[in-house]
Amino acid sequence: MEWEFDDDAYGTMDWISNAKLDTAKAKASWHKTMNFDIVKWLKLDKKDSVVTVDVAQKAFDFPRASGKIVTDYEANQFTVTTSRIGAFSIAISPEMVDLNAPVRVVLNGALVFDKVLTYDKQFMLEQWHANRDRSQLWVNYIHVNVE
Repeated sequence: MEWEFDDDAYGTMDWISNAKLDTAKAKASWHKTMNFDIVKWLKLDKKDSVVTVDVAQKAFDFPRASGKIVTDYEANQFTVTTSRIGAFSIAISPEMVDLNAPVRVVLNGALVFDKVLTYDKQFMLEQWHANRDRSQLWVNYIHVNVE
C-alpha cells in the first residue's frame, strides 16, 4: 500500500493511522509524487448530454510539501518505508495478525518492534466510540516514531 498526503488530516489509510508529517526532513530519493495529466474531461451540457471537453491539468494538486508511506504486510511482519513522516500507528486486527506470535515492524530497513500483542480493551472501546465500525475490529495498535 502507498499513501501520500500533504495534510495531517489525511494521515489515515486502512491499517495505517495517525500519520504525522515532518516536512522539515529531506525528501527520500525514492519519493516521487504520483500524478498524471488530464487532457479530456466529461461534463454535462445544457441539454444534460455528456460532452468531452479538452483540458490541461494535473490529476492531483499538491501545493504543499508531502510525506509518503509505502507499506507491506506478510506473516506477522509490517515493512514500512517513509519519506517526510514523523510518526504513525499501525492498527492491529486478529484477521491479519497471529496474536500468539510476535508482531514485527521493520521501518526503513531496521527492526523497530518485535513483541507479542494482546487485546487492548481500552483501545477497542475508544475505536468503537470513535467510528462504530462493526465490519473492522482493531484490537491493538503499534505507535512508531520515525527518527
